[in-house]
Amino acid sequence: MMTENDLIKAILDNDTIVLNEINPQEYVFNINSDNDTYNYPSRLKEAANAGYNLVSVKCFEQKISEDEVEFYVNNEQNVFNRMKIYDFLEEASKYKNMYVIITGVTDNIGKLYDKLSVDYPKLCKITIPVAYSFNDYYTLKRYGTNVPILSLDRLGCTKSELMSFISSNDVFACLTSVSDENVKFNYEFAEVVSKSSDIFTYADEVNNEAEMIYYRDRYIKGFFTTNK
Repeated sequence: MMTENDLIKAILDNDTIVLNEINPQEYVFNINSDNDTYNYPSRLKEAANAGYNLVSVKCFEQKISEDEVEFYVNNEQNVFNRMKIYDFLEEASKYKNMYVIITGVTDNIGKLYDKLSVDYPKLCKITIPVAYSFNDYYTLKRYGTNVPILSLDRLGCTKSELMSFISSNDVFACLTSVSDENVKFNYEFAEVVSKSSDIFTYADEVNNEAEMIYYRDRYIKGFFTTNK
């Protein structure tokens, strides 16, 4: 694991965020359906055959011990039915120019990328992480990841603080949840990002055209979806 001194040295040595070799696209193929539990390889193949270069998957964290966390792409209680994120990325790496947006890691983003960057560096390069806070973003920067997506849902900042951050840092896109009953759609943040920058704002898990029309009128430019 990288020590605090290693992390400080990485920041001082250079700006380690990698500029992505892909641009935001209107639709991201979302592989978070309940029906995907045992069929991730075929869903990735379906995405590739449909011409998607961006797919998203939700990553679940499980504490193994006091210091160890494991990461899965489904939340099955039966450990024999779960797929580790590294195995999922290995499947995704079989498709040329496919990038995987990893959502859901709200507490241990450093531990995930500590393992990815050291044990799976080639797989790390095809991921686009989601930062759920400014601190998450700076943590990812230390690991030399692709430019992160910034979630608007839990930032706890003002609109001016958000735009100050975006103007000072590379952000691949922004993301807001519109299907999570515990998270209120942040219309004001989506509006200020759209009006004050050329950064895409995505809505997560929007799966019908009527909802897409509704959110396009509310400054959403793209969707994580299972139905395109």
